[in-house]
Amino acid sequence: MRGIYLLPVLLLLVFSYSFASKIKVEQFVCSENVVNRTPVNISKTFSTELDKVYCFTKVKTDKTPTYIYHIWYKNGKRIAEIKLNIKYQFYRTWSYKTIFPSDIGNWKVELLDSNKNKIAETYFKILAGSSQIDGNKDIKEQEIFSEEVNNKGEELGKNSVEISNNKRLEDTPNKDKEINSKEEFIEDSFSYQTSGNKLQGFISKGFYLVLLIIFYLVFFPTVYFLNRKVHLK
Repeated sequence: MRGIYLLPVLLLLVFSYSFASKIKVEQFVCSENVVNRTPVNISKTFSTELDKVYCFTKVKTDKTPTYIYHIWYKNGKRIAEIKLNIKYQFYRTWSYKTIFPSDIGNWKVELLDSNKNKIAETYFKILAGSSQIDGNKDIKEQEIFSEEVNNKGEELGKNSVEISNNKRLEDTPNKDKEINSKEEFIEDSFSYQTSGNKLQGFISKGFYLVLLIIFYLVFFPTVYFLNRKVHLK
């Protein structure tokens, strides 16, 4: 009989899980620059003659605000963790690494959700000089998900806000070495493109809430009368 009382608790946990934040990665690439919220010269190979390497991320989430992490690795060694806030359903954000001659090697950036579960990763190399990477510019990395945000969103930004913060590398005392992160949000006017999805999600969650309420209204009176019947016998 005690097991019966645990059933509502399990249902409540399942219901709570349905409200957990789900992040869809629409783009996760490395590039030479980010201009007008768009990665420029996406590649898998970069030169030490460049100033920076950018890791650009475009996500869609059903719960805001939330956040993600960029974890940077050099030759298999974790060197930095960048926390990036996600304030709107459609969001573009990026971090970048200032390049030094000593940065030659194999690099990896992992994308983690707010619970630090890995949801994507990308790899690139840094080589000495520019002669070794001729022809690599403008090579597009295959996106993790092919679905693109409506191009109208790219035109937004006149009233956009940029927030910058700096994170020092953990493995070097050089104060000039740093990985930086920049965030940029798409205004609320962009959310109209997914108003149907929002409504659908709201109806779905409301439906489950109604079912849960009905279950409680039926479940507990039934258990009460069954227990009373057993005691009367």
